[in-house]
Amino acid sequence: MVQPPYLDTVNSETLELLTKELARELAGSRLGKVFQLSRSEIAIDLRLAGSNYLYVNFTPSDPRLHVGLLQVAQIA
Repeated sequence: MVQPPYLDTVNSETLELLTKELARELAGSRLGKVFQLSRSEIAIDLRLAGSNYLYVNFTPSDPRLHVGLLQVAQIA
């Protein structure tokens, strides 16, 4: 499978776009409980209406960030 070019390297333009998107998505949130799902995964309660969580995967071959609606039972 061929990866999109933006996944090959992280440059300043990619970081700037990511920062802007996260700032927009996380506006008004407060960090709550942090769930360590594995050695390379965490989920952070954003304390927003609707049970929003920030999911972060630190695996070098497949790093990911997601903001989504999850229930605590789906995380823990």
